[in-house]
Amino acid sequence: MNQHYNKLDWKNIVRTAISSHWIVKLKFKPDCEEKSTLKLLSKRNLNIGQTHNVWDTISSSVKDVRKAATKVRMLTGTYMLQTLKVKLNQVEIDPTCPICKLEAEDLQHLLTSCPAYRHIRKSHFQQIKEYVVRKIGNNVWTINFNSKMAITELLIDCQSFVERNILPNDKMILRTIEMKSRDYCHLIHMKRMNITNV
Repeated sequence: MNQHYNKLDWKNIVRTAISSHWIVKLKFKPDCEEKSTLKLLSKRNLNIGQTHNVWDTISSSVKDVRKAATKVRMLTGTYMLQTLKVKLNQVEIDPTCPICKLEAEDLQHLLTSCPAYRHIRKSHFQQIKEYVVRKIGNNVWTINFNSKMAITELLIDCQSFVERNILPNDKMILRTIEMKSRDYCHLIHMKRMNITNV
């Protein structure tokens, strides 16, 4: 405090202090793991001043930005599904999917199970699966992507599979998966909006 800093030095000191605080809080403290909204987010690339892969892979077109915004809401757990409405409201709301009425409407159900989106899954998810299988092999796919939760993680933030050495740490591969999954998520979102008239 006795030293006199010029404006640039002071800005750098403050920026460094804030960055190190949030890096420690997000990467090294267990409370980040306990946040239900961040469970699908890969902590590997959480660096202050760096954008997430969702934002790195879009063009400046309005359509791409809207697709990315939808995907980010899914990624951060703020996409409004029935299970989230139940948590946020005091009035009793049924968490069951209003479209198929088969199970609770959470992200996993929306992206992997709901029969209303069967045609989107059949065409678009098949492209993602084929691309990933070409890169990692059929055996690795069968072992690691045998659950709906693993498929959901792949669609929302594929970088977590790089941490586990399942996907190669190749920017082009991750970028392609991100772009294909963003389109997939947006198509499901648009179909959901059309069906529910929200």
